[in-house]
Amino acid sequence: MVGIGMPGHFLIRPEFEDVGIYVDAFNQGEILFSEDCTMRLSQIYQQSVEMKPEFLATVTPHQFLGRMLMNLKVIYFNEGKIEPALGVIERILLLFPDSVNEKRDRGILYYHLERWREARQDLENYLEIQSTAQDAAIIRQILDQMSQNM
Repeated sequence: MVGIGMPGHFLIRPEFEDVGIYVDAFNQGEILFSEDCTMRLSQIYQQSVEMKPEFLATVTPHQFLGRMLMNLKVIYFNEGKIEPALGVIERILLLFPDSVNEKRDRGILYYHLERWREARQDLENYLEIQSTAQDAAIIRQILDQMSQNM
């Protein structure tokens, strides 16, 4: 079996190519065909979704682990669990060391933990690389606020 990184939902597929059968391991091993996958996407996003071939592409174990960690990070963020979220981000950065968005998120968590030096380093690094990002003004405000707290 190989992992399939369908948006919003992981699937697995038997190792032989072009069989057109997918298994939803999170839904009691339900067997799906590509039309079922389209319907599943429409259910997940609550609107009609046009299936694209890349939606059913295989993912490497590296990508699979990264996506699972991202899901875990979102869960911790939503529950306000800063320390566990920080630990997950550290693990994501082991897989993807150049991810500026993860460094930004880590900087924001450091800020909440009042770890000013580390927060400043990550957030300034983010702005160096993403100076025109949509959230650049917010990141600058956080840096200004940190300067007042230091």
